Amino acid sequence: MKYPMVRQLFVILLLGAGLSAIHAWADTEIDLGDGGPTPASQPTAVPTAQPVLETTHPSPVPEMKAEPTPTAEVTVEPEAGQDKKSEEEPAETTQIVHGTLKMKDVYAAGIKNYQEQDYDSAIRELKRALEMNDPYTQKFYYAEAAAMLGVIYQFRVIHYDKALHYYKLALHYEKKNRTALRHLKEVQRLIKKGK
Repeated sequence: MKYPMVRQLFVILLLGAGLSAIHAWADTEIDLGDGGPTPASQPTAVPTAQPVLETTHPSPVPEMKAEPTPTAEVTVEPEAGQDKKSEEEPAETTQIVHGTLKMKDVYAAGIKNYQEQDYDSAIRELKRALEMNDPYTQKFYYAEAAAMLGVIYQFRVIHYDKALHYYKLALHYEKKNRTALRHLKEVQRLIKKGK
């Protein structure tokens, strides 16, 4: 047995609930319909609603085999030509609670910023996700980060050359990336039309 203490506790809880239910029903007077009067001196007991325990198996608790890695601080230097952040601006959107920062976390923060229509932060987070070398993250996430940058540059920033660059990068990571394939020809047509 993997979790004997949990199972024993579960059995004890079930037995306790069963005994409570039996005790409540033992004090209940049952009307058999024989027409006999119920003595007025004895009040009839009404069973109370007992909570129903779910009989699902408890989820296993993962075991820690090693010490967690120490928290690392991430600082982002402003790009050339940009001023340092003022105190009024919010800090970076990704936070390291414990452990190491994964590419998927930074990618998710970029997508969240995109959904909140904070395109500058979305661009910053998605570019940061692409710069990370996380061997445990699937190439799909890199392709999606690049494709989302292409979408932002094509539809929000209106910079078709950068959009084309990121769509091609997405196809480099994943040859059949839907987003990149869907918008690549349109961007190429817009670039030809503009030049």
